[in-house]
Amino acid sequence: MDIMLILCSVCVTMLIMLFVTRFLTKRRKWILIGMELIAASLLAFDRMAYMFSGEVSSTAYVMVRISNFMVFFLTSGIVLVFNMYLTDLLRNEGNATGTPIRIKLVNGLSVIGMLLVVVSQFTGLIYTFDENNVYHRGSGFLLAYIVPVVCPVIQYTVAVQYRKKLSKYINISLFLYIFVPIIVGIIQVFTYGISIVNMAMVLVSVSLYVFTYLDINNTVAQAHKKEISHMNEEQNRVKDLFVQTATAFVNAAEKRDALSEGHSARVAELSEKIAVEAGKNPDECDRIYYA
Repeated sequence: MDIMLILCSVCVTMLIMLFVTRFLTKRRKWILIGMELIAASLLAFDRMAYMFSGEVSSTAYVMVRISNFMVFFLTSGIVLVFNMYLTDLLRNEGNATGTPIRIKLVNGLSVIGMLLVVVSQFTGLIYTFDENNVYHRGSGFLLAYIVPVVCPVIQYTVAVQYRKKLSKYINISLFLYIFVPIIVGIIQVFTYGISIVNMAMVLVSVSLYVFTYLDINNTVAQAHKKEISHMNEEQNRVKDLFVQTATAFVNAAEKRDALSEGHSARVAELSEKIAVEAGKNPDECDRIYYA
């Protein structure tokens, strides 16, 4: 329960940070905000389900049912929102011309997964409650794991197709976001009473923001490096142009007298050597040479 509370707080912190973030496009920013909001809500409702489980009061009766409904509903919801994130990523970084059919398939399966949760409220397909208000798995419980286990695999096949066009940080974040919940989800099928899937999804949601930040930071650093390189090239071009102009001027002046030919260059070189011996810095030596 304490771990859930801590992770939920971390997720809310990431949510606040996203609101003040400026380095993301508006669409991607709101998609990530949606993912963090769903992740925080997922864990908060899961925690409430444990808190009210086994209580027979009217409040507990309602809260247990609302909490469990939201947990299963948001599990499919977060897959759907991640699909939106992946679509935006492919269109911008991956240069995809349209939405892949596999992405559309995941959209459909996610909606079906949410509808199954609604149906379960009336049929007990996925889960039921006994007279003591305690949660039990239903006969169709495994249907609830189709979306969080199968859909990420489909999503990853798309990510692999465009991996060469995406940065290493984005590829790492996609791998973690997709496969950590799958592995934990398989474990969850055989583990009863511990919501490790929801905690894992919150962790990878936080990691998605972290790796997105690292990717943007790396992009900015590379752009800055290119800008500095470009500035140095411009300075070298200006310097070469100045050298050519000064040399042309000196040559023109020295043509009036054959005895003075090369005199200016020799004086400049000697002046520069004296400046170096005097401990002048490179910029000062250059100014003395050209003077």
